[in-house]
Amino acid sequence: ENEGNKGKQLLEMQREIESLCQTIDDLEAKLEEYDSALQSAEEKYKDEKETLDSKIFQQRLLLNSLTAEKTKLEGKVSDGNSQISAMSRAFMEEKSHLEQKMEEMQQTIESFEEEKEKSHLEQKMEEMQQTIESFEEEK
Repeated sequence: ENEGNKGKQLLEMQREIESLCQTIDDLEAKLEEYDSALQSAEEKYKDEKETLDSKIFQQRLLLNSLTAEKTKLEGKVSDGNSQISAMSRAFMEEKSHLEQKMEEMQQTIESFEEEKEKSHLEQKMEEMQQTIESFEEEK
């Protein structure tokens, strides 16, 4: 009876060992699946990272190019503003000069008109003087 119990115990232990071996095999299979999935995910991550790194590099190049273009355009705007300021100053100086010339011309016109009137009055006075002299001679 003792030997029968030992035989049963051995048989049961053998079944438990076989069950544990099967569980280990199942776990190793799952581990291989997970390992394969992990490698696949790592490769996908690596590919995506390379793609993103490439895009980031391209965007940085574009940003640098745009920054250089912006700086160049800002320089042109600054030059344009300087030219506009210089032209505005020159225009204001020319305007002032023309206003001064117009003032001088107006004074000259007024002076000519005064001279003309004075000359006209002198001519009239001379005519009157001649008329007076003519009357005196007739008298």
